[in-house]
Amino acid sequence: MSQASTELDRRFALETVAVLRAWDNVDGLFADYVQEAFRDYLAAQSRFVAIDATKVNSVLSSSKIPYGQLIEDPKILLQASRTLKAETLVRTRVYKENSNYRFQVDWLLAPQMEILSSDTFRLEQPAPGKSFGVEELQTRLQQSLDRVIRKIPIQGHVTGRDQDSVTVNLGRSSGIRRGDTLKIGTLEEVKRHPLLKTVVDWRFDPTGEARVESVEDALSFAKILQENDRRPIARYQKIVTIIKAEEDSKVEVLTGEEAKARELRQSPKNGWFDGTLWIGSFKRDYSSSPTSGKSGSGFLIGAKAEGQLWLTREWFTEMTLAGATSGYSQKDTATGVATASSGVSASLVRFKLGGGYTFFSTPDLFGPRGWIKGGFQTTSYRLPLSAAEETSSNSVKGLFLGVGGALPLREPFGLLLNLDFGILTSASDDNPAAASISGASSVNFYIGGYYRLDQRMTLKAGFEILSQGADYASGAGFSQKVITFGPSLVYYF
Repeated sequence: MSQASTELDRRFALETVAVLRAWDNVDGLFADYVQEAFRDYLAAQSRFVAIDATKVNSVLSSSKIPYGQLIEDPKILLQASRTLKAETLVRTRVYKENSNYRFQVDWLLAPQMEILSSDTFRLEQPAPGKSFGVEELQTRLQQSLDRVIRKIPIQGHVTGRDQDSVTVNLGRSSGIRRGDTLKIGTLEEVKRHPLLKTVVDWRFDPTGEARVESVEDALSFAKILQENDRRPIARYQKIVTIIKAEEDSKVEVLTGEEAKARELRQSPKNGWFDGTLWIGSFKRDYSSSPTSGKSGSGFLIGAKAEGQLWLTREWFTEMTLAGATSGYSQKDTATGVATASSGVSASLVRFKLGGGYTFFSTPDLFGPRGWIKGGFQTTSYRLPLSAAEETSSNSVKGLFLGVGGALPLREPFGLLLNLDFGILTSASDDNPAAASISGASSVNFYIGGYYRLDQRMTLKAGFEILSQGADYASGAGFSQKVITFGPSLVYYF
């Protein structure tokens, strides 16, 4: 598949939409009616994620610049879409023309604010003493928005692939049912009017067909029937046509193996766990005074296991358990001479328990997402106890706060980031001669990438830095840093 067509598929994902406050030349008569009608329409479907535009609408409406002028300005609209993080905007203008009201509904695509499609309809002015029928007006508005969306020759798109199965962003509210056949294609070209900045033509290259096997509220699972060898079906490709199934096809008999395979293809709902190989280095610095101390390091190898249990789609609990061993040699920081501790062993055990909340930017479970979390963590380091070598075992523990995110780059690859800061951190030392510890710190950073094998299995690899330290009341202090690179295998369930 060409890179150009892949980028077009991603750009025209059309997943998020925000409704701008309607403008009219009759003192805002229709603004609330339009907002309510479109809000109800979008709430009843699963294809688009409706973004709340209340704050942006309020700012634009209170501007000294006429509102009708603002919603015609591409730069203003681009800023609004960025603020809302919406890919598309719905703009409505109403003109009173003699005894008629003309409604113009436009669907705009960021960032150039191209008009994807438009619809116009008219309403007769009510007789004197009468007002518009609210239900009739809302029905006409919803029908108009429906026509706007249907003018785009895209029914939906593929959100994920697992071997011979695909997930699409069309659920029960989109009218999809089991047995329907989906014709899938990739966008090859989108032609625009050079002056009006409207999309006038779409060209697709067929990539295959799939039959719907399971339907949920917001998505469906389909089995690939055929595909183009040169252009296989992939994420973000478009559902160009939906061929409705015959009534008889709703009844389907599956063998035990087929039923089990279908179950495995469905999205995970409970959480995940993984195992990671730790390979890297352990470094320790101990300062007994501003001019003296010890500094050492060693090769480290270990393993880490962690997992999440999803309480809801957004809320989760999380646990991490890790252990590693390291050789250790050190030198005097003042003289640079190696000390007698060369060749001893060090080890660490780490435990973390917490929970958090995930922010999804699309209905896709594996789409762009971020999270915040918090909990309790403890890390214990073991070294031989030696007053002469200034080595001892210690433990750093306390609460933590963390942020992170996952960003798909090009299916099935993506980027992972996570940063945890220790708060209310304390430390303890097994050296009976050591002074009391007055303060401690802890930071954990991870950056890596992943490759999604299927809906259940993901490979990831990345760098992790664990940095911890403490200060003694005497003025001495230590810092310990573990830097590792490790591959992981993640299983979703």
